[in-house]
Amino acid sequence: MMFDVFESMGHHLPQQAKDDIMASTQIKEYKKNETILRYGDYCDSVSFIVEGVAMIKYEADEDRELVEWIMKEGDVFISVQSYCWGIKSIETIVALENTRCIVLPKTMVKTLSKKYEAFNILESHLLEHYHAKSDVRKKLNDKSAANRYEYLLKNEPWLFDRVSDFVMAHYLKMTEQTFSKIKKGHQGNSGT
Repeated sequence: MMFDVFESMGHHLPQQAKDDIMASTQIKEYKKNETILRYGDYCDSVSFIVEGVAMIKYEADEDRELVEWIMKEGDVFISVQSYCWGIKSIETIVALENTRCIVLPKTMVKTLSKKYEAFNILESHLLEHYHAKSDVRKKLNDKSAANRYEYLLKNEPWLFDRVSDFVMAHYLKMTEQTFSKIKKGHQGNSGT
């Protein structure tokens, strides 16, 4: 599945690179609500979700956490600053469902990037993709609460089936009451 996703991005890895990746990866399984990475830990690997859903959250202030990202099958996740700069993570990553990941250590990512030009290009493409999606998320935050809800309902409807309303409210940067009100209004308008 991981290689299919890479191929869909237009990146063909030679068989030897695929063999090296498979020899270097681990399969890790996390139970629902299990923490994958904690605040203050170092992110020293890239995780590719084979099955399940995970979220990245951060502390907005002392008593409030916000959800930055929600990923599902086919997505790659890291704590960006921790991974790229080798610093302690300012984010926590949590499994929202029972989640299975293919995990590739950062040391191996660097080795593969030096050894295979195709992997180096793929790594750059994945980081670009990650940052482009982050940019979309930032622009989404400029919209009204109702427009943020409608955008996700149109563009990422799977979220509403697989993620709790509590997490969705934090992902959409609104209170649970506002989320509930918008959800009820939308359901009333759609006749459900």
